[in-house]
Amino acid sequence: MIPLRLTYALLLAVLLSGCAAAPSASSTPAAAVPTPTLAPADPALEQQTYTVQRGSIERVLDVTGRVTPVDLVRLSFATGGRVAELRVARGDNVMAGDVLAALNQEEAVEALQQAELAVSSAERDLQAAQSEQTIRAEQARLRLAAARETLQRLLAGPTMQERQQAQDAVTDATRALEEARRTTATAKADAEAALADAADAVVAAQEVYSDAYWAAQQSGDGPNGQFAAEALQAAERELQAAERDRERAQRAFDDARRAEVAQVQAAEDAFARAQRALAQLTEVDPTSAELATARQAVAAAELDVRAAGQTSFAREQNALDAARLGREQAQRAVAAGQIVAPQDGEIVALAIRPGDTVEAFAPAIELANPGALEVAVELTDEQRLLLVEGQPAEVTLLARPDLPLPALIRRLPVGGSGVVQGEDRTTRVEITDLRGLTLEADAVAQVRVVLERKPDALLLPPEAVRTFEGRQFVVVRTNDGAGIREQRVAVRLGITTDTAVELLSGVSEGDVVVGP
Repeated sequence: MIPLRLTYALLLAVLLSGCAAAPSASSTPAAAVPTPTLAPADPALEQQTYTVQRGSIERVLDVTGRVTPVDLVRLSFATGGRVAELRVARGDNVMAGDVLAALNQEEAVEALQQAELAVSSAERDLQAAQSEQTIRAEQARLRLAAARETLQRLLAGPTMQERQQAQDAVTDATRALEEARRTTATAKADAEAALADAADAVVAAQEVYSDAYWAAQQSGDGPNGQFAAEALQAAERELQAAERDRERAQRAFDDARRAEVAQVQAAEDAFARAQRALAQLTEVDPTSAELATARQAVAAAELDVRAAGQTSFAREQNALDAARLGREQAQRAVAAGQIVAPQDGEIVALAIRPGDTVEAFAPAIELANPGALEVAVELTDEQRLLLVEGQPAEVTLLARPDLPLPALIRRLPVGGSGVVQGEDRTTRVEITDLRGLTLEADAVAQVRVVLERKPDALLLPPEAVRTFEGRQFVVVRTNDGAGIREQRVAVRLGITTDTAVELLSGVSEGDVVVGP
């Protein structure tokens, strides 16, 4: 605004110049009129001034968010690939544990099947080793019992009944040995025949695969080529199945062979013991050497019993643990190619379709309970550091800017990486009183959080504060009776807003500050 004194001076100059330019009625030239000189304006009257006042000031965080379900979760695949199956549509209700989508993961599924077979094989190996140990322990106990019995008989001498029992034992042991040889030989022969059949099946499957392979190589593109490729894949699967059958048949044959050795050996040992017992009974007066041998047999049998009880299965157990670990890894690989609902809810958004190629951890499905709503806002790291959970806030819906709603910070995002469930980096704001309003999902809302409030602060407009080389100062004007004086005063600022700044030091209430 132009000062009043300067306005008057300009008007006077215009009037005087107009009079000087008007022609005189007399023929005699008039004397020249001097041009007036404008007086310089008072600088103190031209500069804007501000008065330091006390008042309330707030430091506020204003952010924009959207109304969203409270338990909204973004789900993703833990690995990349092509979507093979999408089992849900938008609006479907699902339950926790439901498989929502799956990638094309034939290799992972096949690896899991192989891992399952490896675990089964390792379990069988451990069970076989334990069974063999049980048999060896039982055999050692039997040998110990026989050795003790022999020693006792040598010491006591046999009776007619004992001789008859010994003869019967030899007869029974002979029949048992023959039966063991017959049954185990039959079982081994059956297993061997099954193994041969499985090997023939592998050879046949290899021939079919070879024919399909050459047919695929010669078919080229087109329908015939597609048919030949599918036939090749089917032949490959049949070949793999035949190889797995052969492996199972081989394991069955190995088990039958081990069983034959163990059972026949046990029967032979029993037969030998029966023969020795009968032979010992025929000697009426045992010699000192025979007694010493019997005692040594007892001692050796006792050692065998103790050794059988201390057998370790570390190798078989380690193999089983490794197989189980491989199965767990294969299971995780399959799970990484699936999206599983972590909770009950409704499918509210889909970002994938069958045939799409997706990246690992890219949001694919949103699942929520749409009945419970709150406001979600995206904050920077610096903004998040200003907030704490439970802090009061105020929410204003874009549709009702005249009705602020009380709220609080319900949840701040935490760090981490997602596996199946995508990481939610939003800050959640809970409205504590809707005041009769009805929330709608995806509505825009303004969230206001008062970070700091000072009700009795010294305030100036931001434009009254000057900065030089990173330091803030103001120019304070005083009138001590001798004239107007202006002095630079360094100030320290507190809360700063678009309309006011807090002055922590340097000035007092009522000070007049000259603007830049």
